[in-house]
Amino acid sequence: VNHHFMHYRQRDIDSVLNNVVIKGGIESTDTSKWLRWGAKGFYNVHGTSFKDYRFSLFSNVPINVKGDFFLADVVFQKQSPDLIKYIYHANQFYWTNNLQQMDINSASITYVATRWNLSVVAKSMLISNYVYWDNYAIPQQYEPRINLFTLSLNKDFRWHKFTFTNNITYQYASL
Repeated sequence: VNHHFMHYRQRDIDSVLNNVVIKGGIESTDTSKWLRWGAKGFYNVHGTSFKDYRFSLFSNVPINVKGDFFLADVVFQKQSPDLIKYIYHANQFYWTNNLQQMDINSASITYVATRWNLSVVAKSMLISNYVYWDNYAIPQQYEPRINLFTLSLNKDFRWHKFTFTNNITYQYASL
């Protein structure tokens, strides 16, 4: 159990925010070369982020003795927007929003080839009630579901004491 205490101060806002969070997790302790798995998460039981949660399930499956493996990950998350997106008072900007919690669900699979310093990641996300900054720098909420698919290729090149990290990403979003 964790307790978060925050003192938030703006021009004419002075707030004290509290959260009580329950965290937990379980992970396989088998050191065999076949399968590692686990689950972890948290849930806010009281405070400004009440009912926020994040639960994830993951596994690691080795492929061969050369160190190649697959990672699989599934995440279920409900997250309140940051406080500055709810309320802000300043000289030029002023807003008070009634925003809903964002729903973020994702699934990913990763192939890692350690001997080549190479990884390939495929990730799919569903996001509802997304909060963003509009063209006038004011937070807005987009309620329909956003489908996001990402495919990434990561490769490290090493030469003497230097490492060149490269990343190529393809992303598709449907609104």
